[in-house]
Amino acid sequence: MDGKKWNLTEYLNGDKKFIIPVYQRNYDWKQKNCQKLLEDLIKIQSAQFESYFIGSLVSKRGVHTENYIIDGQQRLTTLSLIFIAIYKIALEQQKIRFADKIYNQYLVNQYSEEENNKKLHPIKRDNKAFLSLFSEDEDDYIKTSNIFINFQYFYDEIKKRELDIENLEFAIKKLIIIWIDLQPEDDEQLIFESLNSTGLDLSNADKIRNFLLMNEKEENQQRYFETYWEKIEENTDNKPSTLIKYYLQHNRRKNISDEAFYENFKDYFNKKVENKEQLLIEIKEWSKAYSKIRNRSFHSEQLNYRLKRLSFLENTTYEPFLIAYISESKELSEIELSQIVAIIETYLVRRYISEVATNALNKVFLTLYSDTMKLMERKSVSFSQALVAVLLMKSGSARFPKDDEFIQSIGTREIYKLKTKSRAVLFEAIQNELTPESPDILEKIIEKSYSIEHIMPQTLNNEWIQMLGDNYKEVHDSMKHRLGNLTVTALNSELSNRKFSDKVQIIQEKGALKINEFILQQSKWTENEILENQKRLSKILLSIFSFPVLEDSSLLILDKITETLVEHEKGQSYTNKKPIGYEFLEGYKEEGNWIDIFIGILTELFEYNPLIFNKFVENSSWFSNKSNDGYTEIKPNLYLVRGISNMNKFSLIDRMLDLYEIQSEKLKIKTRDIEKEI
Repeated sequence: MDGKKWNLTEYLNGDKKFIIPVYQRNYDWKQKNCQKLLEDLIKIQSAQFESYFIGSLVSKRGVHTENYIIDGQQRLTTLSLIFIAIYKIALEQQKIRFADKIYNQYLVNQYSEEENNKKLHPIKRDNKAFLSLFSEDEDDYIKTSNIFINFQYFYDEIKKRELDIENLEFAIKKLIIIWIDLQPEDDEQLIFESLNSTGLDLSNADKIRNFLLMNEKEENQQRYFETYWEKIEENTDNKPSTLIKYYLQHNRRKNISDEAFYENFKDYFNKKVENKEQLLIEIKEWSKAYSKIRNRSFHSEQLNYRLKRLSFLENTTYEPFLIAYISESKELSEIELSQIVAIIETYLVRRYISEVATNALNKVFLTLYSDTMKLMERKSVSFSQALVAVLLMKSGSARFPKDDEFIQSIGTREIYKLKTKSRAVLFEAIQNELTPESPDILEKIIEKSYSIEHIMPQTLNNEWIQMLGDNYKEVHDSMKHRLGNLTVTALNSELSNRKFSDKVQIIQEKGALKINEFILQQSKWTENEILENQKRLSKILLSIFSFPVLEDSSLLILDKITETLVEHEKGQSYTNKKPIGYEFLEGYKEEGNWIDIFIGILTELFEYNPLIFNKFVENSSWFSNKSNDGYTEIKPNLYLVRGISNMNKFSLIDRMLDLYEIQSEKLKIKTRDIEKEI
């Protein structure tokens, strides 16, 4: 690796081709970044700085004049856009010699015989927009691209501020970079990750793309990018980080924070991935499923409708589960997928209305696909029936609320105070059940052409007080936001706190939805009518989000004894227990044998505080700094000796927890009773 201090313009000068590799991200600088650069250039002019450092530029030489840009492409592209703006303004000002100088020194290789003789070669997605800026016809510009938008900013600002373009070029000449020229033996990936770039932060997906493609030969980079990565980005609206995180969590069986995402991906790749192309194939398949779910592009209208309603619950924890099912199904049945979506929606709606804590959902969906597949294969039942069995066996904060809890919660919950979209799901479901051909209430509520309104108003006038009777305050306080006092109308401002007979007349005149039918049949609106309407609507919701039917009750017996996650107690050795997984400092992880759980706990303790860990192992006979047959590596130069019983494993863990001052209940173990296993 050879690093040198260079004037940027000297670096650009000469017969050079600057190629942005396909694995690099799009040109992403925002106007605020461009504004800062322009202000810096103006400051250089006014303060008469001798030089001004703008960061590093890392490249690797190719054949002849080719330079592959590893880091610094955002700044290099932006400066090229400034030079194009200066060039065009110079032509307008009839400064032909100056325009030729800018064009030939900084923008093109003057004597190149190639069709594209431009110095800068952005990635495919940006190159067309970049080349269009050299056209004399503005209609050729790709005005939706970030390339054009930032060029236009510089062009407009230079003219608006009446900046002297020759002085501006003089200021650019004072820009200093550290040019790092990588040698063939240098590790591009390692150098790239260690750089403290002054540009935009890379997303996790940017880092992963670089990690997967950077060290490949150019032909493989191009093939991997065009065959897989470009499709992955298209399927995720150029935001693949969430999708890849889903894939990683599914395969690692643990929740992963955004901060730890990239390091976890590298660890997974290095330990588990044998074929990079197969990994890209799988992520591409996941991206196709992700796109179909997000865009609701299935053939079945009913399935798309259910997915839309599910999305309005604003809880995406279910997405990895559905993606796994879709992408791993050999012959996808949209009928069964629709049933599965209905089960998940019912599970989430019942939990939401019953106010069950949501913090368990990540854990539930993390293993729900694998749990369901295991049961389906063991008992030879459909996926949807296995799913029902697995969900019905959940308890505590992971439970599937039964009818009595759901009905009671509907009756007491102040439905009006739910989130707008979640509230809309309930009323849209009711209206659709009553009239399947009814308008799309979900969209209309979001667009505010429809709204969920009170019949008994939020503020009572004398007519309403008289209608409600002596206990009007108690009725109003307890029932104004309940389901029975709410309806859907397009008449928000018109209904307001008018008397009940006026509201009925207005709804009739404007065209009532089926959900309003009961209201229109009433001559008054008191506690009795509200309770009757509550009963009617609750019955409809109970029918829509009905408790799932399990055709084979023996499935419950099987899974009732399978998976229990319990807090660890000192002295516990888990005799006659089969391990499923554990939860500790880094969240839940699924592991199928005790040694992997033991090593996982030790690894987390080491990463939490290496000093305490090293001090402990120095005085323990269970560890060795030399490898031997049967020894298990915990970290470089540290091995666990063989032949440790479960009792001794957890005795050692107990002592380490004491040393770390970590409560034993922080560790949770998930097991299955061996003697009861079917």
